[in-house]
Amino acid sequence: MTATYDPTLPTLRDHIRLALGDTDTTNPLVQDETINAKLTTCGYCEALAQLAEALASEFAQRPDSYAESGGLTVKWGERVQAWQDLADSARSGKITPPYTTGSGGVASRTRAAVGKMHVQASLTHAHGTVMQGFRAD
Repeated sequence: MTATYDPTLPTLRDHIRLALGDTDTTNPLVQDETINAKLTTCGYCEALAQLAEALASEFAQRPDSYAESGGLTVKWGERVQAWQDLADSARSGKITPPYTTGSGGVASRTRAAVGKMHVQASLTHAHGTVMQGFRAD
């Protein structure tokens, strides 16, 4: 699976990844090619909405949480609602698409307007939270 992410947000694809919380390129949720195809056919806000809905649909079909003996617990339930909220925000005008220059989807500003998000996922252990998803308020 091909995935790239630049935290300086030079492209619309980077903005989409940030908004989706999909910045771990070693274990991406969406391929670069899929994001690029959506950006080409839909534009930023609709691409973001459709990708968020696709992730919400995919993860809604998975178990809400997973636990192992020894105290390791992964919870995903909040992630589905966060993606649904993101899709709604993208379509309602609450999210402003990053400005672009020319073709190629290069963003000319360095901030993504991702709207209000909720904590997407958390990984806990008997000794407390060891990993938590993103929050953009």
